[in-house]
Amino acid sequence: MEYVFMILPKRVKTGERITAAWGNSVRDWAVRDFGGNAGFADAVTSLIRQAASQPPVETLAWYKIIVVAQYQESNAQGGHLVVRKLKGLFANAEVEATAVTAALPYLLRPQINSRAGIDYTSKDYTTTRQKRIATLQSDPDQTQTEVITPSYRANDWILALRFDTGLEFQEKKIELLDINIDGRHWAQE
Repeated sequence: MEYVFMILPKRVKTGERITAAWGNSVRDWAVRDFGGNAGFADAVTSLIRQAASQPPVETLAWYKIIVVAQYQESNAQGGHLVVRKLKGLFANAEVEATAVTAALPYLLRPQINSRAGIDYTSKDYTTTRQKRIATLQSDPDQTQTEVITPSYRANDWILALRFDTGLEFQEKKIELLDINIDGRHWAQE
């Protein structure tokens, strides 16, 4: 049996639907009552039972960052990491030789230009410094410089999900997504 563990943003009830990634696809699962209180435990039980009938696919793994891509506005590149898969979870874990590409979480990508009444301009987005300028659309004189904190650095570990991100790098699909377990976010510099 293969187990699927999810962090749900709220308690769920019988009849609610949960959309979740499974391998390279997104599935929609209904929460079922298996006798007793329909809540978090029943949702997880439902997901585990349904996952057991699916073909085994490695969906989640640890990766070591090799390179943080610099953002180049001219060709909208950046917003991804070059990583190598770890074999184990300890300081002396082996690292696979083959490098792959993982996408940053959507809201951390330097390609995001506007959201919720704020315009963003990527500035000084390099392998060691991820920075942007936020400008209020209703008052262009109000700006602030923001950085990703904690920043992405070479040799950091990330947990990535196998997922069709819709992104490409060097004409290859990016099929890994950093699930951001370190809680990286934009913050005022």
